[in-house]
Amino acid sequence: MKTPKTLKSRQIIGLLSKHAPNGLLDIETASKVLEIEPKKASVRLSALSKRGWIQRVKRGLYYILPLEAKPGQETMMDDPFILAHQLFKEYYIGGWSAAEYWALTDQIFNSVFIVTTENLRAKTISLFGYTFNILRVASIDNAGLKKVWRKNIQIQISTPERMIADSLRNPSMCGGIRTLASIISEYDKKADKNYDVLVEIVKKIGNGATWKRLGYIFEELKLNDHVSKVAEKEISSGVVKLDPSITSRGDFVKKWGMWANASLKHD
Repeated sequence: MKTPKTLKSRQIIGLLSKHAPNGLLDIETASKVLEIEPKKASVRLSALSKRGWIQRVKRGLYYILPLEAKPGQETMMDDPFILAHQLFKEYYIGGWSAAEYWALTDQIFNSVFIVTTENLRAKTISLFGYTFNILRVASIDNAGLKKVWRKNIQIQISTPERMIADSLRNPSMCGGIRTLASIISEYDKKADKNYDVLVEIVKKIGNGATWKRLGYIFEELKLNDHVSKVAEKEISSGVVKLDPSITSRGDFVKKWGMWANASLKHD
């Protein structure tokens, strides 16, 4: 009887695929399945990758297409959210990707926005036809984060309130202040909107600029008056830009200590 150490490549792939239900396999799992040391497992997987049997996703992580998969059958790689869950240890899906998930924008984005604590040099990663736009943070506050099911995996995503709070602090997370204003307008139409929750999350993760943009946008769009009043009480000294990605300063709005350098109208 053959042991895992004496199996041929195709047999090894068949054995490994049984322990990679979502198509992904790490070195530790391969070591246990093949009954060899992790270093030898790493060498074995690297060799299989070079021969085209499996595909390297990142260091120590490989993708195996199950041998029993039928042509055209949906696999884990058809869902970038699940791929993100496997790629990043501490993360959440936020920004424009969360806005799309919660149906708060009809704008089409070509990448998945990821917030993570992992020390990555690259700001974008492209794998299996997907692009991940990465924002690295020192730590992640769990306020306004939610776990949702994708197939048999729970991925972490920002709630609408957390996504808005994040984007008020960093408008580029949702594609700019104009898109954010449109997202907030859509959120205001939702029957389950909760401005008290939004305010509480801003108190936890926001800064002075967050409050200024929140108050200004709500006042300009003539939305919930209570929110703009709370924001006015919370603002700090200093001057910020409505959209920091735009070089021009625009008009100065003394009440909010802000350069209104962008229109909130969304074409």
